[in-house]
Amino acid sequence: MNVSTALIFGATLGATVACSQSSVEGENGPTPPTSPPSEEAGAVSDAASDAPPSSSPSDGGVSDVQLHPDAPMTTDAGDAGSSSGPPVLPGTQTPVDPGMTTAAIQSVIDSVGSGNTVVFAPGTYPGPFTIRSGVYLYSSTNGGAVVQGTLDGTGANGWTVNGFTVDGALVQASSSSGARITRCTFDTGTDIGDGFGAGSIRGAGANHLTVDHNAFNGVSGTTVQFWNLDDSTVTLNTFTNCRQGIDPDFSEGGHGNDTLTSNYFTGTSRMPIETSSGGASGFTFSNIVVTGNWAESFVWPSTGDTSGNVAYSIVGGDGVLNATISGNTVLGNGSIGIGIELNQTGTVTGNRIDDIGYSGVEVYAASGFDVENNDITNCAVEVGNYQNGAGTIQDNEDASVHPSKPVTGPSAP
Repeated sequence: MNVSTALIFGATLGATVACSQSSVEGENGPTPPTSPPSEEAGAVSDAASDAPPSSSPSDGGVSDVQLHPDAPMTTDAGDAGSSSGPPVLPGTQTPVDPGMTTAAIQSVIDSVGSGNTVVFAPGTYPGPFTIRSGVYLYSSTNGGAVVQGTLDGTGANGWTVNGFTVDGALVQASSSSGARITRCTFDTGTDIGDGFGAGSIRGAGANHLTVDHNAFNGVSGTTVQFWNLDDSTVTLNTFTNCRQGIDPDFSEGGHGNDTLTSNYFTGTSRMPIETSSGGASGFTFSNIVVTGNWAESFVWPSTGDTSGNVAYSIVGGDGVLNATISGNTVLGNGSIGIGIELNQTGTVTGNRIDDIGYSGVEVYAASGFDVENNDITNCAVEVGNYQNGAGTIQDNEDASVHPSKPVTGPSAP
């Protein structure tokens, strides 16, 4: 069976692993973009009574939610910059407002030229809009400009989307280079028929992409999904009551150098983070870094497809070179905290994993992976090691390990 490569907070591994206490049943990854992906995106499970309440942002901010005492805090946002004030906007600033037609606004975006800014006044914009290379789209108040159609940057380079509420829509970044999506609030997402269900950000073949300081709320499919992503960073984002969080998939070799860091997940009903080979084999991808992320208050399905009940997962077709999973936190009631499968080299170190129903860390046929110096507590199995799984396994009850809490979302510094 071809196996996907997955980095996941709270999901299960992609292959079937027989063991004395339980079996972990997986699924093939989605088909690469040349044909429709096969992953079925189910609906968000009903929240358990002790799950965090839904966040309902107002004025573009991130509402307070009831979090674990150690969880990162998010606050309401002001202007679409950091908490210290709005950003310095590039070039000439050209205003648009909700009284203009979609065609008139698109004409402004088309004509301002690279290196200049289009400033959206507060209000609702039906869209969709096509983003041009080098153009900066900016909401004058964070979340105040509400876009209800796709923001499509396909094939364009060096663009930025900053401070919008994207309501029932998504940002498309396929074949883009040097783009940035920052300080936006995404509500529910939309399904574009790619087999991953409703999502907020999509892209195939993007590179040097930055996705940072965003809030994703109630997305019922894979929230942020890419194919063959290179040299990119997804950081300081908040995911609340989303089915699945971040999913970079790879359908060919030679890609990687991606960092998924300091993101916060609560109320996830599938994998918070998954990197996968999409069911393909015969290639490797390399230098995937998953660090400083925090996942808690999972809403796992107890029956049916439970293969996503893993927090961080990496599953390789013929291997992943130099993967790093470090400084992450997983709190509570998943099947597996960190899952590693069919990988060649990498490390799992300095992670805090507590109260997991089965394995804190599970390693399957990945003898080049070392699992050491983690704090794994209250798990049925500390480290599950199968089919010549891990390399070095040691010092995984290190109580001094306590990763710092990320401060995430549109208002974070």
